[in-house]
Amino acid sequence: MSKKSANKFSPASSSSAPAPQTAPAPAPQGAAAAPQAAPAVLVGTPPVQLEPWQAWDSEWGMARCTLCNKVIDTYHLKTEPHIKRLEAWQQARDREEAGNPAPPLPHIAMVPWTEGDPLSCLYRMCLLCTGGKKEKRGTWVNDDSSHSGTHENPSGSKDHQKNLRNCLPTDPWYVENVTMARMRYHPELASQQVSGGSSSSSLTALPSPSAASSFHGFA
Repeated sequence: MSKKSANKFSPASSSSAPAPQTAPAPAPQGAAAAPQAAPAVLVGTPPVQLEPWQAWDSEWGMARCTLCNKVIDTYHLKTEPHIKRLEAWQQARDREEAGNPAPPLPHIAMVPWTEGDPLSCLYRMCLLCTGGKKEKRGTWVNDDSSHSGTHENPSGSKDHQKNLRNCLPTDPWYVENVTMARMRYHPELASQQVSGGSSSSSLTALPSPSAASSFHGFA
């Protein structure tokens, strides 16, 4: 091809070709970088208001369950361990706000499922009826009739009625295992007894082990 025809089709000689783009000159060393636009949502902040048992992990940008120390998603919220922990946490919070009122019957108390665990759920327990080897504190109350009644008007199950008739509130075993135990779970009862005129010594004095063990025949 001749030199003349080659120049005819070269980009430099074509009037319809776009002008070449030139790269911007590099910024001199030491110059400050241009400011960037702020993001719409700040990184590391929760998108919604969290529950008291939730915490925002700013490093990973996700909410965590402080009760289970796991990431919160729809699967975790439906797991049985989380549901139980949340129930116990809510109950403990309610106790702090409203206290732990004692049930009306003098042999029933609200007892933690796990002794010594402040987050353990509270359930009704009959302190008059022993639960055997597995649960020596009493018998869990699963309905409103089996452990009802009073010493003056016994009712409930056959074994519970027998216990009401055989063990009176003045018996040493009753004082230690029912009256005193109930006050440990409901401390406000002790102050009510004192303010009502009862002798403080009668509230603190425990029967001897021999006297306490002299009563038998509980459910």
